[in-house]
Amino acid sequence: MVFPYQIDRRQRRATVTVPDIVRADDVAETIRALYRDSQWERGFSTFWDARKITAMDLALTDLVAFTQLQREYADVASGGRDVVLIKREEDYEVALLYETLAREGPRPSHVCRHEFEANTLLEMARGDSE
Repeated sequence: MVFPYQIDRRQRRATVTVPDIVRADDVAETIRALYRDSQWERGFSTFWDARKITAMDLALTDLVAFTQLQREYADVASGGRDVVLIKREEDYEVALLYETLAREGPRPSHVCRHEFEANTLLEMARGDSE
């Protein structure tokens, strides 16, 4: 299942609404769908609004697979960043691990606990890509 998302070309970003239950296959499908979307452009960022999560079924191997997927799509993934807004502590820890793994990929990932921080990072990314 692809998570619902909207691409805002003017803001140079996609906003993904992460549902309450997160499975690895759904995250991967969403990443692929974004990069294949005709509205997506290299340099766009992705805001993952993950505040509604109640259960996350991800293993370390899934996080590694996400970074490999980012590399697979490096031609369209690079130049932007992923910003993940997290509410629950246990989800925050998993997202921080992905943030660390993403350092080896074509786009950085940033994990936030507050909407203001997420918006600031996204605005900075937009300025970098213009």
